[in-house]
Amino acid sequence: MNLTAGAHKFSELSLPQGYELVRDDTFTVANSADIIPVTVRAAAAEEEVTTAIANVQFVDADGNAVGGGYYTLPAGVQNISILSQYVPEGYTLAEAGDFYVAPDGFYQAKVVKAESSIIHVTFKSTGGKALGGGDYFVDEDGDGIANYSELQLPEGYNLTETGDFFVDPDQNYEITLKKEVEGTIIHVAYVDEEGNNLGGGDYFVDLDDDGIANYSELALPEGYELIQTGDFFVDANNPYTITLHKVQTHEVEQDTASLVVKYVKEGTNEVVGEDEAYTADGVKGEVHTFTVDLKAPRGYELVDGEDSLTLDVEYGQSAEAFVKVKAVEDKNEGKKDEEKTDEKKDSKKEDKGVDTGVATPLAGIFGTMSVALGGMIALLRRKNRK
Repeated sequence: MNLTAGAHKFSELSLPQGYELVRDDTFTVANSADIIPVTVRAAAAEEEVTTAIANVQFVDADGNAVGGGYYTLPAGVQNISILSQYVPEGYTLAEAGDFYVAPDGFYQAKVVKAESSIIHVTFKSTGGKALGGGDYFVDEDGDGIANYSELQLPEGYNLTETGDFFVDPDQNYEITLKKEVEGTIIHVAYVDEEGNNLGGGDYFVDLDDDGIANYSELALPEGYELIQTGDFFVDANNPYTITLHKVQTHEVEQDTASLVVKYVKEGTNEVVGEDEAYTADGVKGEVHTFTVDLKAPRGYELVDGEDSLTLDVEYGQSAEAFVKVKAVEDKNEGKKDEEKTDEKKDSKKEDKGVDTGVATPLAGIFGTMSVALGGMIALLRRKNRK
């Protein structure tokens, strides 16, 4: 049947031909997956309709008996309004709907003081889930003010708002309730793709109480992962069987990547200093990016002014980076160099034809900055510090 979400009564339903309700009652529709059981019985033929003597007791909101007796009533399904003529003076019926009258039956009917007002209430959870509702008698003293405590709440829920409120019979009251215990308990059984039992148990889900949970809220057996993901409707009365996929694992080999930065003198490529080795651990075969702050040895300065370098080194490999530096200029040192140059010229004049220059190792191999990795020249990515 097509029904809107929220509170309904059985009397709204179309019954199978030849059947009638045993009792009218209120039920709540939350989603299209709901199954609502409705008890019916075969309707008696019209010519068989008779009367029955039934024992009726009228009780107030606190359950105290305020009147009643044995009354001759039409047998079968009847509207509770037929009891209005028997309600004790000063009271009115606090119930609506149908009930089934049988011989020697006993029935309790709720009544309230005649000054009470009827208001329509819709309950919902903090997550927005419909929790039913209906018509309620409030304000028994007739002063136009009622208290939330006068309302009968759905089982397992408490009021989020307390105190008094003004009574307006024409208003539809929407009241938000919170669960006594956060979340809903569902029972889950885990199986693998071959149907083998993997355990399970009871789990708290849907903490916001909107009637919807996510599979990620469930704790899975170690070594398994979900096949189905996303949201699902929560039904505490429905056991869930969830199929899991075994996680394929493989051992990961760890290794170390290392980088040594060496400073070489411009012109001679003489190593005049080096940093302590930089290291990093990771998965062998993958790459680690070193970012190094450059600091020239004492008495030297970087040639190109760049004060950092960035280099990718594979875990399991070692690399060397060569950085060009030059001596810091000194005026006195300049004069000494001129004197040494003059002496060399004089010496060459004395030893004509003899070349006293010394071949410089590694000359021409290095640019401003170079890198050696595993015996090969590798590309060095540099960046300026900001």
